[in-house]
Amino acid sequence: MRLAQQLPPLSPAQRIWARKAIFQHTAFATKQAAWCSDCGTIFAPIDNDKRCTCPACGAKLKVEHSRKQKLQEYGYFTQLSVIGDYQVVRHYQAWRHSKKGEQTTYSHQEVAQLWIDNKGNKTIVARSASWKCSTTDSWSWNSPMEIRRIYSTAYGNTRTRYNICAPICPGSEVLPIFRKRGYTLRCQSAAPDEIMTSILTDNNAETLLKQKQLDIAGYYVRRGSYKYQQYRHAVNIATRNGYRIKDASLWYDYLDLLEYFNLDTHNSKYICPGNLKREHDKLMHRKEVILARERAEVQRKRDAETLKRDAKAIAKYKELKGCYFGILLKHGKLHASVLPDVEAFMQEGEAMRHCVFTNGYYKRKDCLIFSVRNRQDKRVATVEFDLKTLKVVQCRGKANSQPKEYDEILKMFQAGATKIQQVQQQSKAS
Repeated sequence: MRLAQQLPPLSPAQRIWARKAIFQHTAFATKQAAWCSDCGTIFAPIDNDKRCTCPACGAKLKVEHSRKQKLQEYGYFTQLSVIGDYQVVRHYQAWRHSKKGEQTTYSHQEVAQLWIDNKGNKTIVARSASWKCSTTDSWSWNSPMEIRRIYSTAYGNTRTRYNICAPICPGSEVLPIFRKRGYTLRCQSAAPDEIMTSILTDNNAETLLKQKQLDIAGYYVRRGSYKYQQYRHAVNIATRNGYRIKDASLWYDYLDLLEYFNLDTHNSKYICPGNLKREHDKLMHRKEVILARERAEVQRKRDAETLKRDAKAIAKYKELKGCYFGILLKHGKLHASVLPDVEAFMQEGEAMRHCVFTNGYYKRKDCLIFSVRNRQDKRVATVEFDLKTLKVVQCRGKANSQPKEYDEILKMFQAGATKIQQVQQQSKAS
């Protein structure tokens, strides 16, 4: 705590940097005017521009069309200092209060210091905070900076609320032992204290930093060694080919997809794609198609089993609704007919991706189910028609959407209700 009195304050340049690095730079625009979130200045309206420059402070702003009048934001940034034989990781919380037409105010407050010696031992000096959840913004501002116990977060997570991953100030200092192990200020994919303590005790973390695979190193520190051990060979091949992995999570997902399709994860052609996201999405789409087929096959087997179990319901459907099977309604380019058997319900539900079969509409006593099609005999909609009220109960297109021809379908059934009623009366008479 005596050494803590020697910690240097933030320089003016670091404060200016923090404002630019933490907060979004936005121009809130309407038809009448726009205002800058960085300084609050009101200036001339913007016509369909996505970006602009504030005439007062010169900030490059992203245009957002909104009537917002004020904005309050907070964020974190980190400063690294060296005091004696200790590496000190200092976390700050910063605020910005913006209001249209008024000067924007900025402030910051130090919330935690993590003191690390050259053996990896860590001491936490911080303000008191609420521990009801794993968030890091419930600080008690009246509490002093004191030595705190290391509490884990909810669900037994070994990471603590003091492991804050935030932008690191330029001009920060790092102990030589950490630089020797490969640490640089560009290592921002995990909290600095986590990386520093890891490279003193874990050779894999040190190796990844020296290979310049910074995002993989952060993933390794944050989430453990499972994925790295599984694909260590791929990381080494990527390093030999000068391929830097910038999104470790996406890259590991991509390798999982390569394994799924039995593609060689020892081949640099596959593991070093020029456009990682595009190749990942391409394989993901292929997998989705295969999984959709598998789900459809499982559903067909279930439907077939349902048909076998519902022998009585099938026979009863033909007995009750057989008199309506010959009905054909027409209107313009559309025509509608009653589904003639339970197998037709299964085909209709599969083609239109709705529950007409799985929810057993063929068991309903007082309704008719029509398949509406166009001149090319393509399915347009499925209609439930109530035999008591002689009205359409529901009209569903693919995936339960409302079809474009909804109004035409209603007119067709309004005109055809008399025909259905006549068949109904003949059936009762016979």
